[in-house]
Amino acid sequence: MNLNLPTFSKLLFSLAIVMMSFQARSQSSVQRIYLSPMGKDSNSGTKEQPMASLSAAISKIPELKKAQSNTTPIEIIVGDGSYYMNEPLVLTPEISGTTSAPVVFKAAEGAKPVFYGGKPIKGFEQVSATLWRTKISEVAELGWYFEQLYVNGNRVVRAKSPNKGFYFLKAVSETVLDKGKGRTADLAAQKYKLFQDGIQNMASFTESDFGDATLTLYHKWDNTRKRIAAFDQDSASISTIGNGIKPWNKPDAKTRYILENFKAALDTCGEWYLDRSGYLYYMPKSGETIENTSFIAPVTSQFVVLRGEVQSGKKVENIRFENLSFQVSG
Repeated sequence: MNLNLPTFSKLLFSLAIVMMSFQARSQSSVQRIYLSPMGKDSNSGTKEQPMASLSAAISKIPELKKAQSNTTPIEIIVGDGSYYMNEPLVLTPEISGTTSAPVVFKAAEGAKPVFYGGKPIKGFEQVSATLWRTKISEVAELGWYFEQLYVNGNRVVRAKSPNKGFYFLKAVSETVLDKGKGRTADLAAQKYKLFQDGIQNMASFTESDFGDATLTLYHKWDNTRKRIAAFDQDSASISTIGNGIKPWNKPDAKTRYILENFKAALDTCGEWYLDRSGYLYYMPKSGETIENTSFIAPVTSQFVVLRGEVQSGKKVENIRFENLSFQVSG
């Protein structure tokens, strides 16, 4: 069939109209839930009344699926800004989409939303030219205690010694208290004998340091973290208690270690220390001011959990995430 230019142009125009109509119908058939940092979870989830959290948004999905017989795609449109998660987003088979009607979590056009698995820490005051602090009521009153801290988006170093490099163990011994059935004892007490450089650190320990201070051992390809229970001056040894030493990779005189999370180790810019009294201390880096520095402490160790049903075989499937950022977790 030969087509002259006017006929060909009309054909292209007709195809364009058909495609635009198809696209319009496709877009109108999509069900949408909107999120905004300024929204409320009690809102309806429309563009004019957005919700505030992913967890609230997915609570509406079963209702939308039922209304449309699970035949239309569902989009959770996330507006620009920062969102703070107190718990992970739990996805179950009830939230699943289908091949033709997926569930899509996506950033709004041009938006760059970020979900933080923590909470902002504010209220810092200057103690000295090299030290800031703030009081966190949840630490003192509710027992919240975190082991990581993010400053201006970067994870910073918890107070430790030495500041560079490592110490070395002098000797290691262990007393098994409960052998258990595995290769590693269920309960055992260890003694780690120290050289003089490590002993000097222990002299600075206060009573509150024991129990929170951590001995981190680097042995061959592995590492082990132990809470420090006691220090014996006569034998120059640290005592720990907990799971037994791994028999296939025992710490020895070649093992490197650091001591972490005791107040006297807070001596270098960029380090931090959290006291059980609720005071969080931070030594600012050059150029950091209280006004231009943001702090976030993790409150959850997971962002998204997929929870299928083993017995029924129901899966979590046909769910997509597009252009969303998840940052800061424990």
